[in-house]
Amino acid sequence: MSVRIEWLDSLKGLAIILVVWGHLNIPIEAETIIYSFHMPLFFFISGYLFKQNNRTLKQYVQRKVNSLLIPYFFFAVMSIPFGILLDFVYQNEINPLLMFMHFFFLSGSVGWNAPLWFLIVLFLIEVIYFVVNSSKINNGLFIILSFVLGYALALSGMRYPLGLHLISWGLVFYYLGNVARERLVIEKMATTIAKTLIFLIPLAIINIVFGLMMNVKVSMYVNQLGNYLYFYIAAIAGILFMCCLMSKLPSFKILNFFGNNTLLVLATHYGALYVYKLIDQPVFGHAFMDDNSYFISILLTVVTLIVSVPLAHFVNKYLPFVVGKGHNSKLKMSQNAGG
Repeated sequence: MSVRIEWLDSLKGLAIILVVWGHLNIPIEAETIIYSFHMPLFFFISGYLFKQNNRTLKQYVQRKVNSLLIPYFFFAVMSIPFGILLDFVYQNEINPLLMFMHFFFLSGSVGWNAPLWFLIVLFLIEVIYFVVNSSKINNGLFIILSFVLGYALALSGMRYPLGLHLISWGLVFYYLGNVARERLVIEKMATTIAKTLIFLIPLAIINIVFGLMMNVKVSMYVNQLGNYLYFYIAAIAGILFMCCLMSKLPSFKILNFFGNNTLLVLATHYGALYVYKLIDQPVFGHAFMDDNSYFISILLTVVTLIVSVPLAHFVNKYLPFVVGKGHNSKLKMSQNAGG
């Protein structure tokens, strides 16, 4: 594996760890900063890895069905009984029609296992970008239109079927990732450690100012972006900060491992979160997950990641197709940017 791929795997590994940590009731300041860039970062990485390679649309779509849609439907099916159990525990009405809508992402929600939205949205973005890139459509103009559409949809504050609002701004970051690779943006910014530090400090400041101080905590999934321009500024600054930082750090095997298993962690960590919630009050007599504690959230993140290690080994060995690694394909998870 090349140094570049190792850097991207480490970046994805750190990013998926931030995703898990951000879902475990962390202090609002840390949560706001993480949410300001973590999902745009995954779209950026996906765009960075985009290669058309003279494939036909049918060939490309089949690859993306194998690597994204099949994993989505597998984990969506596996989530159904857990969702019914949660409805029973929390005394919610079990609504088959709503479950159907969630299963096919028709209501703007995928149900309790919320992170699964990323797989469908990324699939649609990948296919749309392939079509645009293969046609005579001007990529830059198309992305500007996506940016404007994203703004219009963000104003409504509504969630749309198949994550239309997510696709709109996700395409922008996907495009920026593709441009960054083609123009060697990260390589030019991080030529030396000294030059990298010159960029890291202002990028961190910009992200904190526009993502924490001047904007609300964004939530892409529910279409709450606050100030649309500030959202983009903070996200781009956070993305560039993470890319420059990880491109200069040595490779870490543990980060590479999670970077190569982002889809599995993405699709399963919400199950751990709900297990923690279910045993919280009855076992400990105190809702410790509501404390927004650094210590507790980091501890639960570590536990979640440790549990995912043997699960990843099992799935990779016996059920690789459920994480996009089967079907006699040469696909590598490092090229799926799932998280």
